[in-house]
Amino acid sequence: VQQSPLLPVLQRPNDYQNRIQFLKHWITTKLLYGNCYVLKERDNRGGEYQGVVRRLYILDPRYVTPLITNVGDVYYQLNADSLSGLTESITVPASEIIHDRMTPLWHPLVGVSPLFSCALSATQGRKIQTNSSRFFENMSRPSGMLTAPGSITTETATRIKQVFESN
Repeated sequence: VQQSPLLPVLQRPNDYQNRIQFLKHWITTKLLYGNCYVLKERDNRGGEYQGVVRRLYILDPRYVTPLITNVGDVYYQLNADSLSGLTESITVPASEIIHDRMTPLWHPLVGVSPLFSCALSATQGRKIQTNSSRFFENMSRPSGMLTAPGSITTETATRIKQVFESN
């Protein structure tokens, strides 16, 4: 039985994480930031970007920027990250990154975390609750001031006041 060349990297993705730690880190990054970027390290057989994947490194999403060329090719700008072995900023093609993203609200290459996407409805709900509290603190009585463009008689003012208070 021939063993898959990808089996070792799936069992131990990198030098500091086992498979379970890697998957937990992947999920946590995706939930917190809306994106998980995984850099592939290859053995370079057959040239750059062509060898078998030997290591996988989850990158800090705050240090990764997706880039699109005028013809639609996708690249990723990676800033220095000591855990992945990047000592300086580099740009790599999309073939060298696994990009798992949550719902992209504004751009197809930028996912949004569940916390961020829920923030609008949570903020709206909180404002509704605040307004309801203020309304009921006022004993549920609407208040206001009646004005008229000119002068009115006392009888008219009394009649309008009675109608307003009865309603």
